[in-house]
Amino acid sequence: MAKKSFKLEDVEFNCTKNKIEPEKQKALLSDLQAMLDEESADKEIKNPKEYVILLSDPEGILSKETLDRLVGWPIQIYEGEDPTKVTEKLSLAAAQYNDTRSGKKTPATSIGDTIQGVTRKFLTENEIWPKAKEPVRVLSTDNKLLDLSQDEEQNVSNED
Repeated sequence: MAKKSFKLEDVEFNCTKNKIEPEKQKALLSDLQAMLDEESADKEIKNPKEYVILLSDPEGILSKETLDRLVGWPIQIYEGEDPTKVTEKLSLAAAQYNDTRSGKKTPATSIGDTIQGVTRKFLTENEIWPKAKEPVRVLSTDNKLLDLSQDEEQNVSNED
């Protein structure tokens, strides 16, 4: 069933128009208000999501101190294109944006400024699509899955 929005004032007006008793009208409006409050509470419960970039580092080349300082932006490009051209394309998009009236007021002076502030039009014209405007944390992995089967066996035996 499709959800439709309504205003309680409209419901109250229609109740009065159709000559519904004030007691029933009040009960109906309080029930509808409770439903609306419940629905808005459900919406607030959802956890916000964020991106992370997971780097494969099987040899452990990256130190924890280096990783703590690294942030990045997930960028989408056409398959088969040279990924080393991403910085060049971002610079070109920033230069085009900086030539506009908005760009002259608040110019993009860094990669972060470009991703966060440059109009999407300039980025897509240069065939580059950032997937997050805010920088994301970088994590590393040895590229091996954790063996959780032993943990599951312990959990099952602890439940008995």
